[in-house]
Amino acid sequence: MLIISHQKDSVKIKTIIMLVISIAAVVGILRVGYMIAPGVDPYSEVYKFNVGSERVVNAVNNFKGENPLYSISEQIGLPDGLVEDSNTPDRMHGYIYYPKEEWIIHFWIRGDRKKSELHLVAVNQGLKLENWQTINSDIIQKG
Repeated sequence: MLIISHQKDSVKIKTIIMLVISIAAVVGILRVGYMIAPGVDPYSEVYKFNVGSERVVNAVNNFKGENPLYSISEQIGLPDGLVEDSNTPDRMHGYIYYPKEEWIIHFWIRGDRKKSELHLVAVNQGLKLENWQTINSDIIQKG
């Protein structure tokens, strides 16, 4: 009877160990998948539009023109409008400032004549550019 009880405990321990290893493997695979996800900024929050990227760019420019409160001063060291980056020529990068919260939001837009995407990439707390947190990565992990 003592031998049977010992065998049952051994089976339970092996089952628990296998379950923990399986969960760790799944979590590891998901993390690696996010790290090698296609494109730049795999953690960005993506909004897809059934309109061309030119219309989305114009909407952002119009919003910033009509609401200068949300624009970033050149003194901070960031461009105030949408700009192309030589490393990612298919994207227009931009920043919006929320003065009440003192947040700077980094985003980019890409697309073609029929569809476009707006990616929210990171948030900086305050006017010093040393507090960037990646959306859907740093912010969720720190909760």
